[in-house]
Amino acid sequence: MIYKDKELNEKIKDEAHLDTDWYCIDKNGCLGIIASAGGLLPSSVIRQLNSPNNIIDYFRNLPPISSEIILENTIIEKLKTMNFKQEEAYLKDVKLMTSKGLYYFDKQVLNNYFDFEYIKKAKPKKILTLNNIAPIFKDIVMQTIIEIDFDVDTFFFVNGVK
Repeated sequence: MIYKDKELNEKIKDEAHLDTDWYCIDKNGCLGIIASAGGLLPSSVIRQLNSPNNIIDYFRNLPPISSEIILENTIIEKLKTMNFKQEEAYLKDVKLMTSKGLYYFDKQVLNNYFDFEYIKKAKPKKILTLNNIAPIFKDIVMQTIIEIDFDVDTFFFVNGVK
């Protein structure tokens, strides 16, 4: 779904100040976490956030399934410009959520609502499957599908997500 200018102007009033995590699946059913960084939120994600079941707490409280994660080359290059403390802060959430078996995407341009590109920062060594999450959260996550292959593709544009 590509949003029209009028829709975007309405959505920005409610969403531009939000920095939240949202969850989705790719075309193969793999689970991903998206750090919104003040960006456009698909309509299905608004339903996630309004759900009485706290999906963010659910995924954050899952146990890790592997401490091994695979960082994308662009992230490895970016880390070369950071000191240890900066690197630890930058990777804290990436490591936490990817160790739970989720693919991790984030914006390159933070707090720019009209920048619709999200890049993959990391992928898990061991993948969390839909069969291993609670049915209520499985139903919620399956409402947001990114039509790419998380394992292969390194970016997507959120304005194409329903």
